[in-house]
Amino acid sequence: MHYAKSGTGPATVFLHGIASDGRLWNDVVSWVSAELTCIVVELLGQGGVPSDGDYRLSFDRCVRELEELRETLGHAEWNLVGHDVGSTIAVLYAGAHPDRVRSLCLCSGPVVPDFRPPAIFRPLRMAGLGDCIGPLAVPLIWRFVIPLAFKRRDAAARRAVAEFRAPFRGWRGSRGFVQLLRWGDPKDIMGRTGRILMSLDCPVLVIHGRNDPAIPLRFAAEAASLAPRGALQVMDARHFLPIDEPALLSEHLQSFLRQRHTVDRGRHALSSSG
Repeated sequence: MHYAKSGTGPATVFLHGIASDGRLWNDVVSWVSAELTCIVVELLGQGGVPSDGDYRLSFDRCVRELEELRETLGHAEWNLVGHDVGSTIAVLYAGAHPDRVRSLCLCSGPVVPDFRPPAIFRPLRMAGLGDCIGPLAVPLIWRFVIPLAFKRRDAAARRAVAEFRAPFRGWRGSRGFVQLLRWGDPKDIMGRTGRILMSLDCPVLVIHGRNDPAIPLRFAAEAASLAPRGALQVMDARHFLPIDEPALLSEHLQSFLRQRHTVDRGRHALSSSG
């Protein structure tokens, strides 16, 4: 698993989703790295990670490699921050390794049983049809659909779209994007994440854009309500929160993790005095 590490403080993993890469977190990391050790993970076939023509997203593989990374880096536990399907990976990891997760922050994440992929992506997820229309449809999606998931319309947003799109240009890239969209059966995977959320003991902060066109706000509210220690923070943003509002997102994240750190110190003090 490819990653970049910076900063000092509690170990915190940042997981991007589909149609982005680790650069999604650049501005957030610049804000929070003074008090967090930031570990930004790159998923296969995105960013600078070579795909060898295989872009398929295996959640079980991501969970396994994430745990291998934790062992390699030597962290006893860490915080997980996910965006889009990075949130899905974070929840699945927490279900497999609950004793390794201090807290979860889920941004724009598909994690509840009722979630279904946006209608515009469904034909591409279909075997045969998606393969036929992919070379034509994928460039149009990147040009007209993905930009609508940003609140910002400035040069920074246009640059982000161009950077995220780079691995998916041409026939092979379009085919790779179609493979990514076929990440599995939503009923099965989101059924798993929904059950895991209900079982978690760690704090869970769900952060969502009020005008997210990909994942309606009601799904975020449901995710926060499923977690016993869940909370919901709504932002004036669309889907790509780390680019739309990096400073505000960083503020929410830092406040959440500081509270967690204070609780941990309090529990440690009580344990020591006992």
